[in-house]
Amino acid sequence: MSRNRQRIKLTGRLQGVGLRPLVWRIANSIGLTGWVSNDAQGVCIEVQGAKVDLEQFILNLREQLPESARIDSEQIDDIPIQLMGKGQEEGFAILNSQGQGHTLCDALPDMAPCENCIRELFDPANRRYLYPMISCTQCGPRYSIQTSVPFDRERTTLDRFPLCNKCDSEYSDPENRRFHSQTIGCFECGPSWTWSEMNSQAIHSTNSDRVEFIIERFKHILLADGIVLVKGVGGFQLLCDAKSQHAAQRIRNIKNREHKPFALMVESIAQAVEIAEFSYAAHVALQQSHRPIVVGARKPVDCTRRANFGRWISDLDSSLGIMLPNSPMLHLLARRFGRPIVITSANRSSEPMMIDDNQAIEQFGDLVDAILMHDRQIVEPLDDPVVIDTSVGLIPIRLGRGNTPYRLSSDRSHLGSMTAVALGADLKAAWGMSHGQGLYLMQKLGDASHPAVLARIGESIQKILQSDLPAESIMVDMHPLYETTKLGKRLARSPSEGSPGVLCESIQHHAAHLASLAIDAGIRDEDGLIGFVFDGTGYGTDGAIWGGEFLRIRGSEFSRLGHLRPFRLPAGDVAAKYPWRTALAMVLDAGLKIDDLQACGDWTTSSPWGLLKESEQSMLVDLFDAPSFSITTSSIGRFLDGISSLLGLVHANHYEGHAAMMLEDFAAAYKREQDTVGYRFAVHVKSGVIEFDGRPVVRQLIEDLRCGTNPSQIAFEIHASIATMMVNALESLPKELGENQLVGLSGGVFQNRLLVELAVDSLERAGHRVCLHRHIPPNDSGLAIGQLRSV
Repeated sequence: MSRNRQRIKLTGRLQGVGLRPLVWRIANSIGLTGWVSNDAQGVCIEVQGAKVDLEQFILNLREQLPESARIDSEQIDDIPIQLMGKGQEEGFAILNSQGQGHTLCDALPDMAPCENCIRELFDPANRRYLYPMISCTQCGPRYSIQTSVPFDRERTTLDRFPLCNKCDSEYSDPENRRFHSQTIGCFECGPSWTWSEMNSQAIHSTNSDRVEFIIERFKHILLADGIVLVKGVGGFQLLCDAKSQHAAQRIRNIKNREHKPFALMVESIAQAVEIAEFSYAAHVALQQSHRPIVVGARKPVDCTRRANFGRWISDLDSSLGIMLPNSPMLHLLARRFGRPIVITSANRSSEPMMIDDNQAIEQFGDLVDAILMHDRQIVEPLDDPVVIDTSVGLIPIRLGRGNTPYRLSSDRSHLGSMTAVALGADLKAAWGMSHGQGLYLMQKLGDASHPAVLARIGESIQKILQSDLPAESIMVDMHPLYETTKLGKRLARSPSEGSPGVLCESIQHHAAHLASLAIDAGIRDEDGLIGFVFDGTGYGTDGAIWGGEFLRIRGSEFSRLGHLRPFRLPAGDVAAKYPWRTALAMVLDAGLKIDDLQACGDWTTSSPWGLLKESEQSMLVDLFDAPSFSITTSSIGRFLDGISSLLGLVHANHYEGHAAMMLEDFAAAYKREQDTVGYRFAVHVKSGVIEFDGRPVVRQLIEDLRCGTNPSQIAFEIHASIATMMVNALESLPKELGENQLVGLSGGVFQNRLLVELAVDSLERAGHRVCLHRHIPPNDSGLAIGQLRSV
């Protein structure tokens, strides 16, 4: 029988998923010879045998591809057959990896323990019983520990843990499920954990008995209102009993996090549904390998058997973030403790996830009751991913551990091998990269105004610029004062002999938001998309602050179809921190006076306005009409902040989105009895641009407060009025643009579950189809993907 030989080159997410062992098994089952190896681009296979067997090999490989694997390209070439000795062909082998690279965009994300590993973890007869670093080819750390490609143990932080004889035997045994598992380990040879308490000897997890002692001590500390600092997969976290108000408040003091809600870790789905309501999609998401925090509807106390988790967990009555354990150690701790645990990153919101052992001990050692940490080095800081459960589907809020790097396909074959990087924005800084038909988004690192965040972004981009995939362009936000914008301009360089140079291009903020949605939804460049982009702040092409935008994009071009009527913010965008200033500006802009505020409620006495001297109040009012001491904004985010202050909910934002989240929560408590809209924006066309005027809404709101209308109803009707305003704006478009159009919703405001649900309902009843974010967050952490559309 004639024999053939083929070389198969595969690219995609193929390393660290058990693909090479799978190839070995398929080849041997068919009787083929050859080899398989990882390389810097993916996987290379040479396989030899009868033509029909080669065809069967390809078919079996496609059908049996591991769940976590993804093939992006496949190249099959016929090559000369190879013989050994006297016509004897070689067997099939797994060869050492070839080549080396530094770009980890296609690295496999970290994966929570699989069911097989969990069974072994809790099986007293298994040699890995209670081993808190258990993993296999289908689970365990990947991106967080990888230093370069291809993915092999020597290119991870496990390289300093040589295998013991038993693990080496499993690694080499084709019949073992840990055959060629790069993260294999056990009590004898793998990374270990250390438990430390003040004035006590450290306990090392050298066997199951010691792990048993550690998890029992963990339970004891938490039940005594204590806090434990735990080194997780992507960085250090603080844990305490969710029932302990004292411990939760201590964590708030440590993190300087007075109001922002905490997420809870529970042992199981059964425990999760006792305290929150989830859709079927949310149930699935909770159990996916990236184990996200899922924000669901919080159950009232009288509807559940749970303990009452009070204001020390969250000020929000309508929602609660829940997650399942994402590592073997967290499984052990959650099961032993038996009830919900507060789990939060050990850093402030603007700072990067803490991954340095010495820094963590120095900063928190005297503030916590115990420290539980492992000796496996973390390369990439990774916070927990977050999604919101809505009646119209899940909306991603943050990518992180387990789902970054995130890849999207893009029909950009005309770019060939062109490479570009995008730096996103300063808040929720997350950079991205394009190469050929692949777009990659990395994890949110923090606020780029923080030196450590900016430095990490700069280091990552420098690696790409110096790699074998040199970037030809850097995309940045149009805001000239963003640290990411300034970084991009510093990294750009002019063409020189032997170098094509690196161009830096600025992209308008809201156009990038809508473009990220178009890519997320798979909308082709030539088809374009119209949509509403609502957020807090974005630099406009006219130098003003935008944030309530109605845009159209097509290819790399965008046009501004409409916007919220701009209003002035005295003393500039300091109002982003202090919503009471926005409230004052909105009232004055609506033609009302301070007397009107005094007549409708206690705002003038309960807000910081009441603490000002009369001369200071007069000066602030005068600044409203002084262009040199104020800025204009069309921001829906600021508008909602101002409403929140007028209703007495939040006068000072203690975290990003604080006022808007409290307004949403307040509105969610209102049970609408009839389909009416109490407020209406005035929508009209001005110089060919649609303008939604919020002044009538503010005037009616003040009147309703004077008449004693339920504030919760006012909050609800504000959300409903924005949904109606979008429908009215679409009706004002020329017929060819506005009729039965696909409409996108993007920007940080559309993290608001109530607003999204009302908007989708109103738009669909008006005959429109609605496009929402499903993979890339609508906030600034997804901005880099939209910037790359302009390449």
